[in-house]
Amino acid sequence: MNCPNDQVLSAFCDGELPPVEMAQVRTHLQGCAVCSDVVRAIESASTMLRTAEWSNVSQEMLDRWSTAKTAVQDRSLRRFVGSLTGIAASVLIVASFARQQTSDASSPTIGEWEQIALAGEDEGDSSHVAATFMAADLSMRRADASSREGDRP
Repeated sequence: MNCPNDQVLSAFCDGELPPVEMAQVRTHLQGCAVCSDVVRAIESASTMLRTAEWSNVSQEMLDRWSTAKTAVQDRSLRRFVGSLTGIAASVLIVASFARQQTSDASSPTIGEWEQIALAGEDEGDSSHVAATFMAADLSMRRADASSREGDRP
């Protein structure tokens, strides 16, 4: 058997191992001085804790410990929320750049498709002139709306 770790030796000292494993550790301890020393140290510490005199803790000290515990938990929560906020901001930035690059490259401008849809083939026709005017007007409105949306937090 290889040397057991400290948790197994501690469980051995406390009698928390299954009977078969207790026997294996006991056999190992007979031939291993290092593990025997660890078990003696664990048993010594357990004995000291069992026989130590406990003093009463004042309510003031309990309140201070509670306040310190709450402060540590609040700092941990703030750190966690800050990390999540940073990750979310990074995802939004990457997504907006990716969307901007794909929309610039693949979709026609508003003037192009509206002119085609509304005007047809004949450029001298009055409907073509009206369609060109409407497309230009809609393009400006869309540009104004998108610039206003970009200013919002």
